[in-house]
Amino acid sequence: TVASLILPCAMGNAIVAGGVYGLVDVACGGPCSQSEHLNKVLKTPWIMGSGIGASVGYVAPNYAYGPVMEYVYGMEGMSQSMQYIMNVPFATETCVATGAVAGMILHPLLYFPMNGVQGLRWTYFSGVALALVSSALYYVYYGREGVGLPVPAGSYISPSELELVESVLRYNNSSQAQEIQTYSLASERFIGSREKCAEGQAIAEECRTYSKSGRVVFDDRLLAFVYNYWDVNAKTRYPEHILSIESKADLQQQQVSMAITDA
Repeated sequence: TVASLILPCAMGNAIVAGGVYGLVDVACGGPCSQSEHLNKVLKTPWIMGSGIGASVGYVAPNYAYGPVMEYVYGMEGMSQSMQYIMNVPFATETCVATGAVAGMILHPLLYFPMNGVQGLRWTYFSGVALALVSSALYYVYYGREGVGLPVPAGSYISPSELELVESVLRYNNSSQAQEIQTYSLASERFIGSREKCAEGQAIAEECRTYSKSGRVVFDDRLLAFVYNYWDVNAKTRYPEHILSIESKADLQQQQVSMAITDA
């Protein structure tokens, strides 16, 4: 999903922000600090929030996103790809400015739930905030089925659809069926009514149209997204995820051959 693509970036931001917040907290004396001036500075969004946000905007894209993507998804070469992006004029400056603004906005949302508000019990403030954030994260990553990364039509086939794509019509002479059904060449079994074969042929034809210009079809949506919008070399690094779509003539020939054999 789109959230899956953003996850490594969010993890990179969290690692850098957590480290910077920790260093600042230690430098200011930690939770036991009695300095009212320092405590006031820590609460000020346009000082602490903007400063830490700008730091995250510089460090995370340049040094964290690529390694985290490589570690989480095994996407080799992402560190180098991120360096290409960050070398684009004003890319770093834009990230720093965006980070500063985001940090200023997010700082109150982070500081007060972590440190509490005088006069309010933790469960009434921080506890509610934690519950809301946890619910939002659950919805983003688990509560939305069928939401995926935007990829060109025909560039990706879900593993669950492979049986449909490599299927033909075949007479099922079992005692229960006694009719023409869809037969999967991949799994060598009947997978449903003849309408499923038409559905699979439509998917296969879409993939053939897409691959006419030499492009490849993946069985992984994330890799299809990376290949089409980020790094065309993904096809050489992940050949095990590239699918070969049989021609319509080959499928028809196999269907005729099975019909003769079954007769």
